[in-house]
Order: sequence, then structure tokens, then C-alpha cells
Amino acid sequence: TCICILAVDFSIYPRRYAKTENYGYSIMDLGVGLFAISHGLVSSEVRNKQINIKELFFENLILCLLGLIRLILIKYFSYIEHISEYGIHWNFFLTLCFMKLIGYYLLKIIKNLYLLIFLILLFHEFILLKYFQFDNYLIQSSNNIRKNFIDANREGIFSLSGYICLYLIGILIGKFIIYNEYKKKFIYMGIIFFIFMFILCTV
Repeated sequence: TCICILAVDFSIYPRRYAKTENYGYSIMDLGVGLFAISHGLVSSEVRNKQINIKELFFENLILCLLGLIRLILIKYFSYIEHISEYGIHWNFFLTLCFMKLIGYYLLKIIKNLYLLIFLILLFHEFILLKYFQFDNYLIQSSNNIRKNFIDANREGIFSLSGYICLYLIGILIGKFIIYNEYKKKFIYMGIIFFIFMFILCTV
């Protein structure tokens, strides 16, 4: 994923490995998704560690600052950017920041991880995409005039529900690992998972 991020701006890089514009997934899409899951795997929620608002603020301040610095540098140097990826002002650092913040507060409201993941999936897939048909708004209108901040950054803002869901799945996996750490069944499942992921990556 790191190689893809660095190489994607060069013409020699195969476009099929870049982030998909509309539907489907690529190596870069897989990378950002796994990055969101990995944040969940190492989060304090996995170990049921209680953190206060101050700790949460400073934990995400770095991500927010990185997002703002990236925005300023890109605009200042007129660096190549794909608006259809996150929008005009949004970027991946801001996505990670708000993903963790919103995920934290959602877990305060709904303690059951399975229920919370199900509700977010329901909201994203059936309410946003099926009922309100937000995919038309996000894809077909990507080159139209952007009237306000939300409209200007709709790709990044409305992708948050998907990232939050992946983040919570990471927390769920982390809890499962800790709970089953010394069980033979877990070791067996870990080996199967590793083989499956190896085959998937090589194919």
C-alpha cells in the first residue's frame, strides 16, 4: 500500500492498481480499509481501557494537524489531487481522526459491538445508498459546482460510515484475539486465516 501511495502519481504506474473511481476495489482501496481495521485492533476499546475526553482529544489532535498540514501544502504547491477521492478539503488523516472520535462516542451510546456494526451497515447500505440513492449524488455529481463545505467534501464525509464500520470490526477482532489468545481453536483459525489471506494477496 505504501508503494502504491508513492507510485500512483507517476504515469508508469498501472491505473488498475489505483483507487477505484466509482465501484469495486483495488490494492489501494484494500490498504486504506485494512488501515482502518488496524486502528481498531490496537485501540484502547479492545482492552476495555477507559480514556477521558482530554486523552481522546490529544490522541486525535496529531491526525487532525496532519490533515490540515497536508491540505495547506497541497494547495500551496498546487500538487496533483483527485477531488473525487475525498473532496476539496478532506483527506485520509481527517477521515481517521473523525472515524476514531465518532466510533468512540457511538460505543458510549451502544455498548453491543455486533448491534452497532449491524446498525451502521444498515444505515450505510440501505438508508444512504438504497433509499436516498446517495451513490448518484456522490458519483454522478462529482464534477458539478460544490456549493458548501459538506458538498465540497461529500466523498470524504459520507465515506465515514464505512470507515467507522471497519474500525469497529477491528475492535471486534481485537477483543476476539485477546479472549481466545491461548485456545487451540484460535491458533487453528489464525493459520487458516493466514493461508487464505496469502492466497488472496498472491492472486
